[in-house]
Parts: sequence; C-alpha cells; structure tokens
Amino acid sequence: MIRRIIQHLIIIAIALINITAIAKPKIITSIVPLASIVAMLMDNQAEISAIAVTQNCPHHYHIRPSDLQKIKHADIVIYIDDKFDGFIVKIVNNHNKNIIKLSNLPSIKFLTEDNQHNWHFWLNLSNVQALLEELAIIFVKSFPKLEKNILTNLDAAKLQLNELAQIKATALNNLTDVILLSDSAEHFFIDKYKIYKLYQPEYKSLKYMNNLEQLLANSVNKCIIISNEQNHKLYDKLAAAVIQIDSENWQLATVNARTFYDQYFRLIQAIMKCTDKY
Repeated sequence: MIRRIIQHLIIIAIALINITAIAKPKIITSIVPLASIVAMLMDNQAEISAIAVTQNCPHHYHIRPSDLQKIKHADIVIYIDDKFDGFIVKIVNNHNKNIIKLSNLPSIKFLTEDNQHNWHFWLNLSNVQALLEELAIIFVKSFPKLEKNILTNLDAAKLQLNELAQIKATALNNLTDVILLSDSAEHFFIDKYKIYKLYQPEYKSLKYMNNLEQLLANSVNKCIIISNEQNHKLYDKLAAAVIQIDSENWQLATVNARTFYDQYFRLIQAIMKCTDKY
C-alpha cells in the first residue's frame, strides 16, 4: 500500500515538472546577441534560443529543417530587419504570426553618423537599454503572470549595462580613434571615438592598402578593427594593432542572464589592445 502511494506521488511529481516545463514561454531570436538580451529579461522563466548560432554574418545563414520546428512552436519570434537577418522571414511568415521586427521600434538607433543603416545595434549600450525597456513592455503584456520577474530582471539588466559602460569608459580612456575595416563594429565606437572607415571589398588591391596606410598615418592609436570573417594575416605586417572581434554574431549554443555582459566585457578587453603604442 505504501509502495503504491509512493509510486502515485512520483507520477504526480513528474507530471507537475512536465507541466511547468511546458508552461514556459518559448522565445526564438534570429541571432545570439538578441537571445542574450532577451535572457536578461526572462532568465530561466522562458526557453530562449537563437536560429543562427555562428560567428559569421547572418546574411550567409541557411535555414535548416530544425529551424522550422523552432519557429512553429515559438510564442514570440524576434529579428532585426529583412535586410540583415532576413533568412528568418522566409519561414516565419507562414508558420508564426507573433513576430517582433526590431527595425520598427523607434527607440533603437540604427543610423550611423553618416546616416547609413547599420544593423549591429547591440554594440551600442544605449540601444540595448532601449530594447530592454521595449521588450519588457511586450513581454509583460504577453506573459502577465511573469510581470514581477520581468520588471525585477529589467532593473538588474540596467545595472549590468551601467557597469559595462563604466568599465568601457575606464578601459578605453586612452583610445582616441580606430580604423574599421568592417562596418559590424561601428556601433561600439559611435558617439565616443573618431572612426576611420575603409569598407571597400577589394581589400587585396594596391589602392586599398595605400588608402589604409594613409589612414594609419593620420591615426593616433593606429588600431585596426576587423571582424571574424576577415583575414588578419593581410594586415600583420602593418605597424598597427590588428584586433579581430566577434562583432557579427556569437557562437553560443545557450544563453543566460549573464551572457550579454560576459560577451561585451570580452569585446572591451580585446579592444583595450588598441591603447598599446605602435
């Protein structure tokens, strides 16, 4: 008799665990940086995952059958813009209507100083805070039972961003300018540092290298920033610091409430090398 009662209790406990798991909202994002921002708000209150889990630019991502299943069962799907991570639009439109397109949110600044759209907005901490506040409103409306958790997490996330901003300002205090060979990192430096840009695709040409040499002559810090998609060996012979950073996406299978902080902190550490003298 006692054994049978114990068996029933075990069955009930397993059922309750399954119900709890099923009850968690499922939020899908196009790329990992977005998933990490969502995790700052939802933490373990939701199942959060990204479609493109790679260091490369989302432009080059190819949809897989498993991605379709994720989209079908998601409560919310979040992406940036058709021109950036548009791969997700191909399957979202037919299989999930609860979509958040971030380029429609007026509080996020995508334009650069020369009025060009740059979709790597999450490298600007002010943009991340704006998105957190926007998503908090959306998530509270979508999941009202989680309101208290979401608002508490929002306050904690803002503290993380403030700390990162202070660390960034202190660590890069001696940074005057950078030379960007990829537009993916531009939002990290916008409004604070002088940016020299050289985005021409013909980077192996003599003209390109001559232009780069001229920029280095005018630069104080003589620091070249490239993305993971670029070959740093092309610039190793230059009298400059060549910093390769994860500015396109992050290759992480899972995220949590600390992921964004940790990844952004690593970016700061890498770019600190720009303050070395060459």
